[in-house]
Amino acid sequence: MRIDRLTVKSRDALSQAEALARRLSHQEVSSVHMLSALLDQEEGLVVPLLEKAGIGRAMLRQALARALEQRPKVRGGDTYLGQDLKEILDQAFTHADRLKDDYVSTEHFLLAMVERSKSQAGRVLCEGGLNGDLLRQALMELRGNQRVTDHDP
Repeated sequence: MRIDRLTVKSRDALSQAEALARRLSHQEVSSVHMLSALLDQEEGLVVPLLEKAGIGRAMLRQALARALEQRPKVRGGDTYLGQDLKEILDQAFTHADRLKDDYVSTEHFLLAMVERSKSQAGRVLCEGGLNGDLLRQALMELRGNQRVTDHDP
């Protein structure tokens, strides 16, 4: 993973996901931490995408709260990126390349989560009614043919 290819919002989401895991005494930073961080971002693209796709944020938050509550708590030690989040990060880079974007933005993470429905965040999103087709349609309506060509789009 090349951190220099992440947008400011993507870096912020990763940082917030790690902070959330620490705050909840979770050693592993997972995709549900990342999804929670993406939902909390102000002026980000994730919430408008979900709204455009007709997905209720309140229901997602409840499902995320349940998923986070089930995570094991560990006192002491360092946090680390879990396998499901690593796979989503890798897939987000793939989505950025497919869309011919120079930087990996938050919508790429959301696309990767929906595509990886076996990840914890993917299950939450799929159970909430989001699928790849709905998300891509919402993305086209909001973003059109614009590309992510700057680290702070």
